[in-house]
Amino acid sequence: MDISWLNDARAGLRMLLRQPRLAAFVIPTLGIAIGATTVIFSFVNGLVLKPLPLGDPDRVVLVYSTNSTQQVMRGGTSLPDFLDWRADSTSFEELAGAEAIRLTLETASGPVSVESYRTSANLFRAWGLKSVLGRGFSAGEDQPGSPPVAVLSHGFWARQFGSDPGVVGRAVRLGGRPCTIVGVLTPDIEIGDLSLIDVWTPLTLDTAGWLRSRRTLRITGLVRKGITVQEADTELRRISERLAGAYPDTNAGWGSRVLPFADAMAIPETWVVLTLASLAVALVLLVACANIASLMLARGLDRRDDVAIRLALGASRGQIVRPMFMEALLLALGGGCAGLLVASAGLRVVRAVAFHPFFRQVALDFKVLGFVLVLSLTTPIVFGLGPALGASRLHITAALQAAGAGLAGRARGLRTRAVLVVSQIAVALALLVVCALTVQAAVKLQRVDLGFETASVLVVRAGLPEWSYTTPDKVVAFQEEVVTSLARLPGVGKAAATSRLPVLDSPPIAAMSIQGMAAEKSDGVWVDRVGVSPDYFAAMGIAVLAGRSFSPGDTADAPGVALLGDETARRYWGPRERALGARIRLGEERPGGPWLEVVGIVGNVRSSLAEPAPRPYVYVPLAQQPEHRLAFVLRAGADAAGLSAAAREAVRAVDAGQAAYDLRTLDEALYASSGNDRLVAGFFAAFALVALLLASGGLYALMSYSAGCRKREIGMRMVLGARPVDILSMGVLHGLRLGLTGVVAGVLIAYPLAQAMRGAVDGVGMSDPLLYGGLSVFLVIITVAASFLPARQAMRLDPVRALRRE
Repeated sequence: MDISWLNDARAGLRMLLRQPRLAAFVIPTLGIAIGATTVIFSFVNGLVLKPLPLGDPDRVVLVYSTNSTQQVMRGGTSLPDFLDWRADSTSFEELAGAEAIRLTLETASGPVSVESYRTSANLFRAWGLKSVLGRGFSAGEDQPGSPPVAVLSHGFWARQFGSDPGVVGRAVRLGGRPCTIVGVLTPDIEIGDLSLIDVWTPLTLDTAGWLRSRRTLRITGLVRKGITVQEADTELRRISERLAGAYPDTNAGWGSRVLPFADAMAIPETWVVLTLASLAVALVLLVACANIASLMLARGLDRRDDVAIRLALGASRGQIVRPMFMEALLLALGGGCAGLLVASAGLRVVRAVAFHPFFRQVALDFKVLGFVLVLSLTTPIVFGLGPALGASRLHITAALQAAGAGLAGRARGLRTRAVLVVSQIAVALALLVVCALTVQAAVKLQRVDLGFETASVLVVRAGLPEWSYTTPDKVVAFQEEVVTSLARLPGVGKAAATSRLPVLDSPPIAAMSIQGMAAEKSDGVWVDRVGVSPDYFAAMGIAVLAGRSFSPGDTADAPGVALLGDETARRYWGPRERALGARIRLGEERPGGPWLEVVGIVGNVRSSLAEPAPRPYVYVPLAQQPEHRLAFVLRAGADAAGLSAAAREAVRAVDAGQAAYDLRTLDEALYASSGNDRLVAGFFAAFALVALLLASGGLYALMSYSAGCRKREIGMRMVLGARPVDILSMGVLHGLRLGLTGVVAGVLIAYPLAQAMRGAVDGVGMSDPLLYGGLSVFLVIITVAASFLPARQAMRLDPVRALRRE
């Protein structure tokens, strides 16, 4: 057995133990860099590398409705359109529809709100889903009149039923009607948003009462073998064009788009952020490697005398290189172990901060561990092999003759280290700019005037099943009784109901017709339609600017009325007062519906934090146009959150079969909605801080080493009359030149990164000269500070002792 490598490992370990400060610097530095890289790789692994839990993932696609006028690229589909697609297309082996709906499961301990996924019976076949117990849906169970059945998700089965295998065949009350549990799915499908699904129920394929404009279905297809995704997309586009011609009131401008399931898992902005984050951690890793390579290069130069003597005594180049390489390998493996600890802690922080369910499943699996191992094994090649080979290429005679001074080799080493330090400064500035832009955007979003008051408002949500609340009168009665009960709670000033909450929910877009406006001018008049109860504006702190608010007298039997957002009034009528008394029709939601009189104008609200300007809103009374999915808002005192239990009981008192859900203050809900932006800002802040520390440390180490290498030169200058302040200036100016060079290079790197960030993170704007200038000055100051201490030590040098030593 060849034990030479074992001896080399022992030699490398002895070399490392003789320099404990080297390990104390290198291992944490490398651990932070590898840890950050591992965190990002974990996200890539979850989105790209991990196989999808589908029967034939290469043939599974998602089908979206599109509308370029409304800037909808991944919209839902109506049930009538879906059935027409399925009947007329030949490219799909299966075409399935589904929609999310909130239902109440009645249990012995009280009603429980569950997230249900209503699907056509063939969805399980399209996805190739398996059951751990029982079965999926059978053909025909999505037809009208079929007995209600349900399939449980694996997680909900464990949480609610204690993984009881006898749950199959059990009768429960779900959504106010009896239902039989027929199966439990495997846990594989619980990825991303699908991990939020508790219960799967059949979608009844009955178009009665379902408008083509109600686009709430998510469509999945299984492309036939031999058919490409492009061919399926082309066929559906043709069908959509035919439907637009056949139903112009609801389908004009609407098309379709087919995407592979893997490509559709994340929106384009997610891929941009992930790419930028990957680039950022790659830069941080390179900075770390450059820093360590600089340090190893310095050690190699300091070992020149020792290497020269060993070569003179007959040592081979391999005997010189291998111990140094093994020293670097031990450092890299130590850095890999530290990187795993950093990555594990980082993922825990991400899971605690992020609100999207995808982050709950990002973990250190075998692929990630293999990535860390490969990274740890290749890193020594980056920062260890070069200096080792450089040391082994010494010419023995020249090396021994230069053993006293070694100036030429050290000068070359200084130049190499200077290039590394400039690179570090450039990367640090680029990351600081990106970090500053994301933080600036996050702060800007928090300061946006939302148009409503968020403090002391409690949100309570409830979903009414259509098969239990079959008439508008039942829906309105439930809504009004709940509002009355909530208003009676102690400390509540105002209580109201709404179909959508600003920022948190996306309101449906409706085509608005204006009486007296020519038909050709009314094309493209789109507004966000929201249903509210009379006290909604008072509860949300939205000002009534003109006219009146809704009143209890605006019932289903009263003339139709509407309120306009100020942006809507100014956009289509000019001065807001001119809109009062106008008559409008919301044709997209209810083609041929009644004319509504505009009775008031209210303040603008934001539909999202990042929108550049308020969108046009139209409000209608819920009593006249009721909704099954409701949000109740309570304006209370400082203890609004403390009313959650009482509010839940108030909903149960109206309907014992209904369970309120998502009870939290409006501030908490808005904070959660901006979690992804904060996470991105936090990522880049961490990367920028690490890069700044590494660059500062690298610059300090370079200046210290430079001062040590130039002791003879400094001594000669001082003997020839140089003052200490001249020596100090020489060192600081050298660092300043490196800093300015790095800053210029950093600006060239930062600008394209900032441009890419603009389209990926909400609120990131164009380049800010003050930001670039301020960060450049900051980095130059850091550079001067890192140069000052070594220069200050050099100015105190005793020239006689320095010349005698050389």
